[in-house]
Amino acid sequence: MAEQDDPQASCHGFEGECSLEFDIGFDTARGIAGETLASLRNLEHLLKSPKIGPKRLASAVAEMQRTCQTSDDPVEKLALLLSHKTPSIDVSHLLEFATVRRLQFNQEVAIAAESRMGAKNRLRLESHITRIVADITALKDIIDLLYTAKHTVAIDIDVGILINAAIDRCSAKIPTQKGIARVTVAQGQENSIVVADARVITTLVAMACGVIVDQGFKSIAVSNSPVRHGETTIICKALETDSDGSVLCAFPHIIPPTLETAELAASLVHAGFSFDVLSHCAKITIKPHQVPLSRILSEFEGK
Repeated sequence: MAEQDDPQASCHGFEGECSLEFDIGFDTARGIAGETLASLRNLEHLLKSPKIGPKRLASAVAEMQRTCQTSDDPVEKLALLLSHKTPSIDVSHLLEFATVRRLQFNQEVAIAAESRMGAKNRLRLESHITRIVADITALKDIIDLLYTAKHTVAIDIDVGILINAAIDRCSAKIPTQKGIARVTVAQGQENSIVVADARVITTLVAMACGVIVDQGFKSIAVSNSPVRHGETTIICKALETDSDGSVLCAFPHIIPPTLETAELAASLVHAGFSFDVLSHCAKITIKPHQVPLSRILSEFEGK
């Protein structure tokens, strides 16, 4: 991998300019990472298509190999940018995973480039690309989560709305999608208001369910504890059987850094994230860090 430039080298102590440079650099790297994923998905499509012959595949693999040899890993770049901007965020586990997967992929592409694209080699490369696309997508998403958590925006919101928003965004139309499970949401108390970053909390709920699915469960119950003094805990727990009123959802692909990243992202938005392997239960605790505006207005109107 080529030597990385320091994203803050030209900031000269001007925090506003530095922040703007970082946001532009991060968005650029995010766009390049998206283009890389598109290229991988295109190669995956070619490998799966019976209409594409060995010669065209060999050409596509050769082009991918040239890209691997001449380009930096954009997902590693994203992690490095985040680390440079916010040294308190430890991205070593993300970089380690990204580096290992990049080296594995480069090796597989090199093997394919030197081989005839017959059925056996074709299936081998297709299987590897399918895995790498899922892993890189998951890695990009959890880096995005950290970026979002670092730029947190907390609002007054009902916990029930948060949970339903998380489930709705994961709703699945195709039962054969990966990460599929049926989810039952327990109805909590009305007007259970907390102060939270909805973008981060809904993503954490999706990740929590994804971890449960990754353990082999296909049914999940989501509920929350009563809100007391602005604090509540969202509970995602594995079920042995489906419950009435469950909805079909497709949850995020889980990779080794997911749990550590979820804990870190939660801490950045004044929340907590934990997963108990024995009980197959994940908890997202929303902690009080300010008095909700709605409560202030309610108390003011009551005087």
